[in-house]
Amino acid sequence: MKTTLSFQRPSARKAQDATPAVAVPPPALRLVRTPEAQRKGNNAAGSTRFHVRLPLAHKRFLEARAEASGSTLTTLLRGLLEDWLAGTVTVAVAPVAPADDRERLSLDLPTPLYRQVKARVSADGYRLTDVTVGLIERLMASARRR
Repeated sequence: MKTTLSFQRPSARKAQDATPAVAVPPPALRLVRTPEAQRKGNNAAGSTRFHVRLPLAHKRFLEARAEASGSTLTTLLRGLLEDWLAGTVTVAVAPVAPADDRERLSLDLPTPLYRQVKARVSADGYRLTDVTVGLIERLMASARRR
């Protein structure tokens, strides 16, 4: 049995169009999201997280005060900020110089309260850290007087 291989000559290619065909993707489906589904992360409860760098002594004082009262740091500072906004508490705000002996404190405030605080702080020409440290120093001074 003899096998022979046969080769065929390649056929001539068909002429192609000069302009390539453009594939048009189907239109994307737009999902309508509910307001509850649009919120993500810590904003799910309508809150805004911000960070303050505090001197170590200030943070330790706040932690001890919150533990003694059975509340959280956020609740304690929220009350201070609400009193400051209402005008019942006045604070001498001095710019806080950055230093290495500071610790970060994260707070979750309701978004409307955060916006009010931020607007007033900006209007007065301060930073949020400056006001927060001033409020804590006032609280520390009142605790020393007792």
